[in-house]
Amino acid sequence: MNKRLTMLLVGLALPMAAPAAAPTLVIDPGGSSIQIDVESTLDSFVAQLHDFDAAISLGPGQGEVEAARFHFLFSHLKTGDADRDAAMYAWENVGAFPEGSFVLSAVQPGAGRHLVARGLLRFHGVEREVTFPFTVSIQGRTLAIDGETALDTRDYGLPVFRKYIFLRVDPTVRVRFHLLGKLAGP
Repeated sequence: MNKRLTMLLVGLALPMAAPAAAPTLVIDPGGSSIQIDVESTLDSFVAQLHDFDAAISLGPGQGEVEAARFHFLFSHLKTGDADRDAAMYAWENVGAFPEGSFVLSAVQPGAGRHLVARGLLRFHGVEREVTFPFTVSIQGRTLAIDGETALDTRDYGLPVFRKYIFLRVDPTVRVRFHLLGKLAGP
């Protein structure tokens, strides 16, 4: 085959080559945690979400989060007290609003080694933009993403939880997360 024809064929084949897939983070559910700190007049507590779906794609830079989606069922949020869980599910109206989700729209540099995520959080049928700081740490092919933010449940159409005359739950909760996983892909 002559040299010019070979170069032409190679040139035509290059655009058809599949682009390299972005690496993804395969979450380790046992090593990951999502906790919601709740303050109330009688008994402050921590609710934990162990069962959730997360899809995180990474960019070419080390630890560069490019895309993230997170989905959960509110009924998977547990406090360790069945009566409190039942009251929490009734307050949130789990039958009408069983799911919550977060979709990342942007990541920007933050202070120090923090990054700032911006995205849409859907909860109790209301979708709002949220921003929060987070960090990424890498050790070999293991990656950890840690962050926290405060959320006001009234922003999602939920009333302040009150029981009896004196029990009141603070509508601002602190959400803390630690996502641990292994890099998969290139």
